[in-house]
Amino acid sequence: MTRARKPAGSPGSTGGQFDRGRTGGVAGLPGFDRASSPDPAVRDDVALTGGLPRSVALRLSVDPDPGVRADLAATSDDPMVLANMASDPHTPVRVAVASNPAAPRGVARLLSGDPEPEVRAAWANTTDDRTALDRLVSREQVTFVRCEAAANPLAGADTLDRLAGDPNPRVRLEAAANPSTRPDTLAVLTGDTDRRVRAGVAANPSLTAPDALQALSRDGSPSVRAALLRRPLPGGIVDRLSRDRDGTVSTLAAQVKRTGRPV
Repeated sequence: MTRARKPAGSPGSTGGQFDRGRTGGVAGLPGFDRASSPDPAVRDDVALTGGLPRSVALRLSVDPDPGVRADLAATSDDPMVLANMASDPHTPVRVAVASNPAAPRGVARLLSGDPEPEVRAAWANTTDDRTALDRLVSREQVTFVRCEAAANPLAGADTLDRLAGDPNPRVRLEAAANPSTRPDTLAVLTGDTDRRVRAGVAANPSLTAPDALQALSRDGSPSVRAALLRRPLPGGIVDRLSRDRDGTVSTLAAQVKRTGRPV
């Protein structure tokens, strides 16, 4: 069954407009005929079908409905089709291309310089092009783009180090929660002034330094101490937290002791 999609142009959408099964009343028509249908719902259905012939995909790549084009850009695995759609005038279409791992690397790298931050953010969150991502981070001023780069588990360690020192705590939080951030960088973030950042580090299983874990178990914020219980911990820390002065923390720690699993 086709997943529900947000309306074209809505925040976080890929442009899809319809929520229905792919095998509706038009399922028996040949692909090219369906791609030529006057009904955008039918064309959108075709756009969401994997393995389209290139001739059909190219027709849909210039469809008059931007929602159809965006769904094609999100699902196509044809590098030529995606390259053709990288200059689409509709932002959600370029967002979908930037997020699609089948897009040719050179095309995706061009989208890292797109004038719309939504496109740059989509690319920054999914790319494995570490050199280009580090270049973007060095010049990017928009906070949510930097947040998406900091959340990318494929980002390079040097890039994540840079983002872990960002003046904005929202960016530092994403780097703190990223399992690819270096353990020694995470250890530094255990002393961050923002409790949300410290909680992000506390829940990150890549933090392994015993001293850092001990310090977080004594953190002045109950939310930080509770966050520790979302990752594996030495038994001694779990025992201490089960006697925590905060009821929520002690209850969660007791659950961890009982089940042997993080909460």
